[in-house]
Amino acid sequence: MSNKDNLKKQISKSLATAGISHADIHLEQIISITNGYKDRGYKTSYGAVTDFICSDENRDILEDTGLDKLLQAMPNIKLGTITGGNKVGRNELCPCGSEKKYKKCCLNEK
Repeated sequence: MSNKDNLKKQISKSLATAGISHADIHLEQIISITNGYKDRGYKTSYGAVTDFICSDENRDILEDTGLDKLLQAMPNIKLGTITGGNKVGRNELCPCGSEKKYKKCCLNEK
């Protein structure tokens, strides 16, 4: 299983746990949006962006307009409140889902 497939699986699990129905295209969009944030210099992760989508503050938006509209608006949202998340220790499993230690996987990625 590739890293992208592992990412999709993790994102899908988070969305399902939050009760948000989604399709494979939504998972691709979340990965693309997160990569866009990273390209613009934000220090964020796929998990942090997914947690933001699933957050209580976005619950009303999701109920009113749906996941499609929220994902369309995401590239225009500034990430001041999304950055961070739980910090991963070097010897913990990598959050990308590769089942490798973080130091051997994504530690040096930008």
